[in-house]
Amino acid sequence: MMIRRRAIRIAIGTAIVAALAVGVVVVERGRTSATDAGGAPAGAPTSRIVSLGDEAAIVLDVTAEARADIGTTPLRASGAAGAVGGVGGVSPADIGAVHLTGELAADPARGTTIRAAVAGRLSSTTWPALDSRVGAGQLLGRVSDAAPLTAPRGGTVVRVGAQPGELVQAGQELLVLADFQSPLVRIVWRPELGSAPPRQITIAPLAESVVAPAGTRAQLVGAAAVVDSLTRMPVYLYRLARAWPGARPGTPVTAIVPDTRPGANRRDSAVSAGASVLVPDAAVVQWEGLAWAFVQRGPRSYVRARVMTDYPVSGGYVVTSASSGLEPGNLVVTRGAQQLLSEEFRTHVQMSDQGDEEK
Repeated sequence: MMIRRRAIRIAIGTAIVAALAVGVVVVERGRTSATDAGGAPAGAPTSRIVSLGDEAAIVLDVTAEARADIGTTPLRASGAAGAVGGVGGVSPADIGAVHLTGELAADPARGTTIRAAVAGRLSSTTWPALDSRVGAGQLLGRVSDAAPLTAPRGGTVVRVGAQPGELVQAGQELLVLADFQSPLVRIVWRPELGSAPPRQITIAPLAESVVAPAGTRAQLVGAAAVVDSLTRMPVYLYRLARAWPGARPGTPVTAIVPDTRPGANRRDSAVSAGASVLVPDAAVVQWEGLAWAFVQRGPRSYVRARVMTDYPVSGGYVVTSASSGLEPGNLVVTRGAQQLLSEEFRTHVQMSDQGDEEK
């Protein structure tokens, strides 16, 4: 019995020693993970903040610049007196305008459903496919020996209920057409613009890849039956004078309407009188509810500038040089701006931590 107890004690002691040895290895591994492959402390700052006169610039090292993948674009002059044409240009009508969100809406009044008059087999040699265009009066096919099927009005095929050769029932849906030539637009209104929306507004698609007719106009139809489910704001319906290719219900759009808020004319005059630039949407980053853009001041050196969003236009924002310090020809960051913002605040935190350690 004594021999057995002694053996048990020896086994327990051996296990404790082994566990302690493993613990030492784990601790040593934890210590080595605090440094990188080159022996420098992990998380060492890769950028720094420097003073450029009255401005504070974030200066990136080569590694941080490669990680941010910075791309810049020169700012272009803008304003009512000297509007810039072409892509991203600002017209005088855009100055002082308000941009409202909306989308193209389904229009039941301009839809057509073609049904089988009798039961029988559907036959056709020109049965239209989904998303194809059908002209008014076009011959489509026949069910059994009933009268030929024709389109009572033109439209685009949005649903196909049967194919040639199939047996169909009387009243069965065969085709559904929709007229997208002048679609409805659903616009979420802002009450501060007044209770009487304008009779005509300008509509533009949000997608940059969509080519729409310049200055696509829309006529007021009336108020929608329900308010917007997300914002609880009033909704008004407009009808486009013409559509662009691919315009379909659900396509997001922006509506450009005159700014009728008190003081709008005074603000417009200030923008028109002073030098101003167009800051592209791609250059704008958000932080603490404000809009900012980064301007390159030297090699790998960038300064964050405030962007006032009082004057949104197609493609960006018009800002005065006096309010932002931005001038025509400045290189503004349009690729990697969000990464640059993160790098700036990471550098601030690291510099603060280093200052605390020195104390």
